[in-house]
Amino acid sequence: MRRIYKTLIISCAVFCACVTFAGCQSSKNKEQQEAYRQYGITCMKKGDYEEALKAFQNALDQSIGGVGETELDICLYKAKTQYLSGDLKSAEETYTALIDYKDYPQAYYQRGCFYFATGKNEKGMSDFEKAIEEDSKNYELYIGISETLKKYGYEKEPEEYLKKALEIKGSKGNDLMMKGRIYMLLEDYDKAISNLTEALEKDEKQANFYLAQVYAVKGDDKTSNQFFQEYTKSGVASADDLSSMAQTLMNSGDYETAKQYLEAAAEMPDATDIATIRKNTIICYENLGDFEKAKSLMEAYVADYPDDEEAKKDYTFLKTR
Repeated sequence: MRRIYKTLIISCAVFCACVTFAGCQSSKNKEQQEAYRQYGITCMKKGDYEEALKAFQNALDQSIGGVGETELDICLYKAKTQYLSGDLKSAEETYTALIDYKDYPQAYYQRGCFYFATGKNEKGMSDFEKAIEEDSKNYELYIGISETLKKYGYEKEPEEYLKKALEIKGSKGNDLMMKGRIYMLLEDYDKAISNLTEALEKDEKQANFYLAQVYAVKGDDKTSNQFFQEYTKSGVASADDLSSMAQTLMNSGDYETAKQYLEAAAEMPDATDIATIRKNTIICYENLGDFEKAKSLMEAYVADYPDDEEAKKDYTFLKTR
């Protein structure tokens, strides 16, 4: 175990002192660690991978008490950033070091996604199975695996994983909400609504979000908006969910409501994928015919993200309107 622990520390470049002693992490260290972590995530989503890796390293350097869940999570982000930056060897080494240190389900899952992305499907499938073996009651794992397999052209397997998730025993609010979400993905909307409604009765407030999605897919925009308004007032809303719902509304052509959700998402403290939120907001203004506002927003966007070549082209187009 000691050798594996050293391997993890070397691979993730974390606090070598932990090998010899365990200390107590101060509240100041924790705050700094979280700040670096959030900054790293923001940089990663902006495509500034070099800066993101520095931030994740700084976050890891704040820990003096050993490798806990937070450190494992940061290492996962570091591995993902290494992959996105094109450093495939380092990414695989980081994922593998995490797994060698601990049978960590998320590391198996993310390494599985990494293997599929690099054409090693058999290894990827093996990692997915190991992830489920280690955390068989994690609905999110089944959903993530299903979506990944669907992305890479699998036809039967995505549905099979979703159906396996429905076999998880549980009748608490979260169980009902997740099963409702899975029924939605399986396009069984009646069962989705039934489970989500029951979850809502058990005070699972996020069920409002998925009910809004179900009704949006069914074309009932009025009911969808009612549930989403309840979700935004619930106190559990997240920037990612607001952005996701905005995308659903954009797909259905409701750019006015989508714009409102995107602008609300941009103001939330947990907003990390600001670039996507801002680009989608611009698209909404374009589709609403407000080209002056779209041009103004795009000018600011291009200044903040000068490497986005597609945005530069859109900006050139907007200047001619």
